[in-house]
This record gives sequence, C-alpha cells and structure tokens, in this order.
Amino acid sequence: MLVALPFLAALAPAPQSLSLERISGPHPELVQATDLRVPPAGSPGDRDLFFSTRDGRIVVLQGGTVRSTPFVDIGVVVETSGDVGLRAFQFHPDYAANGQVYVWYDANNGTAGVDGVLARLERSSTDPFQLDLSTYIELMRVPQAGRSHGGGTLEFDASGMLVMGIGDGQPGGDPGCTAQDPSNVLGAMLRIDVDGGFPYAIPPDNPFVGVPGHAPEILHFGLRHPWKWDIDEVDGSMWIADVGQAVAEEIDYVPPGAMGLNFGWSVLEGTDCFAHSSGCPGGVETDCASPALTPPAFEYGHGLGCSVTGGAVYRGSLMPEVFGRYFFTDFCSKRIWSIERGSGGFTTYEHPIVRYPNGAILTLAATCGLDADGELILPDFVDGELYRLAPMGAVEPVCDGMPNRTGNPALLSFTGSTSYAASDVRLRVDQAPPLSLSVLFYGFDEGSQPLGNGVLCVAPNPGPLVRVDYRLSDAQGVIQYDVESDDDAFLFGGVTVGTTCVFQSWYRDVSGPLGFDTNTSGAVSVRFRP
Repeated sequence: MLVALPFLAALAPAPQSLSLERISGPHPELVQATDLRVPPAGSPGDRDLFFSTRDGRIVVLQGGTVRSTPFVDIGVVVETSGDVGLRAFQFHPDYAANGQVYVWYDANNGTAGVDGVLARLERSSTDPFQLDLSTYIELMRVPQAGRSHGGGTLEFDASGMLVMGIGDGQPGGDPGCTAQDPSNVLGAMLRIDVDGGFPYAIPPDNPFVGVPGHAPEILHFGLRHPWKWDIDEVDGSMWIADVGQAVAEEIDYVPPGAMGLNFGWSVLEGTDCFAHSSGCPGGVETDCASPALTPPAFEYGHGLGCSVTGGAVYRGSLMPEVFGRYFFTDFCSKRIWSIERGSGGFTTYEHPIVRYPNGAILTLAATCGLDADGELILPDFVDGELYRLAPMGAVEPVCDGMPNRTGNPALLSFTGSTSYAASDVRLRVDQAPPLSLSVLFYGFDEGSQPLGNGVLCVAPNPGPLVRVDYRLSDAQGVIQYDVESDDDAFLFGGVTVGTTCVFQSWYRDVSGPLGFDTNTSGAVSVRFRP
C-alpha cells in the first residue's frame, strides 16, 4: 500500500485512472533512453523531442521519425559496462543564441568505479540539428567508487545557474559515508555558474560558500541517487526522486528559495533508520532522530516497485485537473503517481493505467519528461516506444447487449484513444456468435428500439447512422474494430474535436432467441478530445 507520512500528508485519495497513449514507435534508436528534452522556444527544433541514450548518443525525433544522423554521438568517451552511461543532458537557457548543450556521463577511470563527467558542446554552424564535436570541453570530473549512483538530471534554475544531482558514488550502503560528508560533492545537489568563469564559477549565494569543510558547489546533500528530478518553472520549487536501497523509494521536496537541506542518506533511507556510521568522518550527522534531517514528502516500499523514476511538474493542457503536480513512476512496476503540496501538507495520488491502445504496454520506465506542450512523455527503455500520459476521456456505456444464440450478450468496449489527433479509434466486441459477419456503426444520439434479437441504441435522427467498419468474429466470438479518425467514412459523418459518438455493433445471429437472424451488441458513448 502507499506510505503516507502522517505528519506531512493526508490520507491517500482515491486512485485517479489515466491512459497511456502510444504516440510513436517502437524506435530502435531510442532503446535505453535516459533523458528527454525540448530546446528552448525560438531555438532550432523547439517542437521536436531530443533523447539521450545510455550508449552516448542524443537523437532527435521529428514528426514521429528519428533523424538518421544523431544530434551528437560521444560514445567513444562514455563507459557503458555496468549501470552507467550517458545519464543526462540539457540545453543552455540561451541555446537559441549560443548553441550550448551540457552532458553528464560516466567515463572509465581504470578502476572498479567510474568518473562522472560534466561537459559542454556547441551547435554546429552548418547544421542546427548536430553538435560540433570539436567544441567539446570538460568542465567537471567526479571520481566514484561505484558504477551505479551517479545521478541523472541537469537543470537550469530561474537565475541561470546549472543545478545537477550526483549520487553517493558508492557501492550499496554508502561505505565511504560520502552523502553525509559536506566536504565532497557526492550525494548532493550542486549549483554552479557555467557563464561566470572557466570551468565554472561558484554562485555567491550558495549556502556553504565560505563554510570550512564544505564544498561550495553544494546546494543540498544527504542523497543516495537522485536519478530524475525537476525544478518547477512556475515557483522554483524542486522535486527530487531519490532511489532507495533495500527498504524505500522517496520523493524529496525543496520549497522555493530553500538551500542547504540534508535529506538524510545514509543515516535514513526514507524514514527508516539506516544508521550508517562506519567510515564516516568526525562531525557528520549519524543520529536518525536529528531535527537537521529533512524527511521525504512521500515514500513507498519495495512491494510497490524497485527503483523510483522521477519525472516532471505537469504543465500541459490535456489534464487540467492535475496541472502543477509532480509526476513520477517506478522502473519495475510502472506504477504512476503524482504529488502536490498544499496548505495542509503533501497529497499523493496513484494513477492506475487502465487503457493502453492497441494492446501496447510500457515495459520499463527509466525516464520521463515534457514535450513542447507540457504533456508528459514516457519512452520505453526496452523497445523505444513513446507513450503520452492522458485522461481516460469520456467513455460511457449506453446500453447492454441482448442474449444471442450462444446465450450471452455481445459486449462492446472502447480500447483506443479518445484523442482525435491520435487517430486511434479502436473497439472490441466479446461474446458474439463465432464466425459471424458484423458491422460497426455510430450516430450522435442515444436511442432504444427493437432491432432483430437486440436493441438499436443509436438514434438515426437527427443525424445519420454511419457505417465505419465491418469484420468477421473469430472462433471465440471476438471482433476487433480498428478505425482511423481520418478515414473517409469517419470524416463524412462529421466527427471532430468535441464530438460525441455513440458506437454499436450489428452482427448476424442466425437462430437467435427471438427468431430473428440479426442482433446488436451493447453500445458506448465516446467524446473526442484534441
């Protein structure tokens, strides 16, 4: 069950169901995607999706097609043996003018661990969809004893400072006690000024500037592996998904303007007392009850997943009821949650995914982010399919089917997307007579009049009944209807955004219970959104 911290969050509200619409793919070029970004408005490709992959490439998706030439390929310097690779990238806020892109990746250092490397490249002067490898400049190198906890997000804050999260850099258990040691940059959120000097400058308002024994780059610390996180573009708050070890996955919250927070690892794992102290230098925090430790906004146990995958604060238009919430998922279970902070604390919502179009399903979720419209996109880590989180839409049953010669009513269900732009109108009939001819039709109003052995639930007036597809049921009495919303029949019927259609299936029912040779399924009403 969900873990709601009683001193921070109200009881978990009822689940809010959503759908995952497959919008593109599968794309072999996007297998093992680790990050996705959209360039700042006014830049080349500001409506396209850019993806990094673990092997060191950044590729561009334009209109559902991956460009044949990568945006950049730095695979020659990226280590991929183990749980490492190209972790993240980000466009400079002034990318339209300066063409600068920052990358965070793992490099071989000849040991059992790796070096985390922050580097910068610039856009090609001849091709706006390629970076110029000759402009590569290394800005930071962070040695790590392990090959897992290197973090995975780069963000610019409202003041133009680059914020990056680095994990503890250790094997399991943080044996070096790095996350509680403020003298190094491991296990911390860092904030640097990439425009103020070379390789970078320290922002003078960072919390530990001038504090003896503290690395001045640190913004917050006490983190195990901040894999994916986000800065809210509206208020500047920060939501951090920190991957746990054996007990809990957690979401940490930073209020607008707050600095210098300690999120507890490896003293705490979530709210569980991990109590790590072996190898810790003198003076670091080791007390599980210390008021200096900031508890998570939300945590969940490993019965609900294995590794939290952070996401983004939703700023799209498809789901106004969840506007402003931070969305996150889990790499293994693919459970999806959102969280918001109100006057009474934090509220976390679970979002069961009850509809995948075409029988598609998200295999593993390693990252998620926003497209140019602020909609949430999840790439499948295994096959490169792209999914968009969307509302269920207005799909309601209108009437029930009547029994047919098998003794069962034919059941009609809507399995496609209610997005008109997705052009993915799919319906399924179960319990029809085997190997029977059927026709799918629709109208704009509900009705109720006898038709054969069934009931016509679509009113023919004032609009016509439109036949959009016909099929033969299979040996199990299942009928699949696949209709593109730009089919001539569909357009002829006058369907557009905002239209409500009532769908029903007519089928042959020879020797039916009332003596007629036809019958009808139940019906569903569908309202189409953009």
